[in-house]
Amino acid sequence: MEKSPDFRIRNKSSNSRFTAQVGKNRQRVRKSQSIVSDWKSQMGSIETEKPSEVTMDSTENKDFKILLEEIRELDRKQRNHIAQVRVQIGKQKELIKNLKSENEELKQRNRRRRRINPRQLLRILQTNIMQEQYRDEEYEQMQLEMIINQSYAAEQEIYSHRHNDEIQNTLPSEEINIPIPNTNSDHLCSICISLIKTNTNSKTLEKCGHKFHPECIDGWLISNPHCPICHTSINS
Repeated sequence: MEKSPDFRIRNKSSNSRFTAQVGKNRQRVRKSQSIVSDWKSQMGSIETEKPSEVTMDSTENKDFKILLEEIRELDRKQRNHIAQVRVQIGKQKELIKNLKSENEELKQRNRRRRRINPRQLLRILQTNIMQEQYRDEEYEQMQLEMIINQSYAAEQEIYSHRHNDEIQNTLPSEEINIPIPNTNSDHLCSICISLIKTNTNSKTLEKCGHKFHPECIDGWLISNPHCPICHTSINS
């Protein structure tokens, strides 16, 4: 069972009281030793005196016995207190040992978490490489080709049954005009890959003459100071 910091404070206070009590007990012991010394000297002088004079010191003998019993009782209490303090010190050592073990385990967990998974690192590198590859005109060209391919696939799907004359003759015929994106940069915004309508506002770059949607080219020029198509520098 773990001990709280209050336990350590109480233990420190208990040790201080114990030290003060030991000092008081030592004073009592020295006092008792002085009394014993005086008593021995008196006993030595009593041997040469008459028996009638010996009975006069019986009161001092009783006081000495009482003091001796008190000293023995104090010694017993001190021994018990020392035993309790040793038990508390043992518990504190065990607590410190457990805390060190838990701290080492936490350090090992942190070291394991800091290790980079090779597969995860490979995925991060691949993502960064792909982002580096598809930038600026290459990314725009890829988007343009994708739209053209999708339009071509839709056209092929619509006219895939031309060879079947019977089915074509039974169905009502109507001319359908499918708009095909114009790859001419003067009519196609290469940033959003959508047509610039005739009646809508467009923004033309002075140095190269390429047209774009105003909101598209303004957002582009914030981080890329050049034309998205020909890479002509705008600042130069």
